Amino acid sequence: DRPRLAIVISVIIMIAGLLAIRAIPVAQFPDIVPPQVSVTTAYPGAAASVVEATVAQALSRLVREGALTRVRRGVYMRPRRSRLVGNVPADPGAVIRVIAESTGETIAPAGATAAHQLGLTTQVVLSHVYRTSGRSRDVRIGRTMVKLRHASARQLALANTPAGTALAALRYLGPQAVTERTVMQVRGRIGERQFAQLRNATWAMPAWLSDEIWHSCKGSRTHHR
Repeated sequence: DRPRLAIVISVIIMIAGLLAIRAIPVAQFPDIVPPQVSVTTAYPGAAASVVEATVAQALSRLVREGALTRVRRGVYMRPRRSRLVGNVPADPGAVIRVIAESTGETIAPAGATAAHQLGLTTQVVLSHVYRTSGRSRDVRIGRTMVKLRHASARQLALANTPAGTALAALRYLGPQAVTERTVMQVRGRIGERQFAQLRNATWAMPAWLSDEIWHSCKGSRTHHR
């Protein structure tokens, strides 16, 4: 009966949600682990190559029928569908976690990907970049291209923690963009415990970033007094 009132309320709720999501600390987001299925099949008397070919044939048939999507050799995903938009694109982060578990690599977000996850940039991420302890390569997930770039242990410090994501994001932003306000914004996003880990990881950060975090913390304590 009152469409204008309903529209205004919907807009207010939407704006409140957008403002709130930027203030939620990363530590409060749930750690979503995509479900995995392991299939064990016994073929008495069959050679290993025959079993592999039989399973691969069945998986290929499911891919052709659209029941599965092949991400890489040995990694498949079940596509999600929506009545409104059809096939829903897979979350690159979830797929990367599955790849890391299957290969034993350490893989963590880097560059604009890390900055976007923390809400430090509003730019649309056109190419997702991750650091890996394995070899460099590109992985296509649907229409999304994910770049995996080999990195040293120093570049993978605090990997797969909010503190590690913050470290990668601040490195990406650089000394011209990282200010006391940026550091305090990160502190609020990842929480005090994770920020303490970040603050203590001076061995893994460039000198300019270590100095900025130190001065920001010192300035914060001075303001509280």
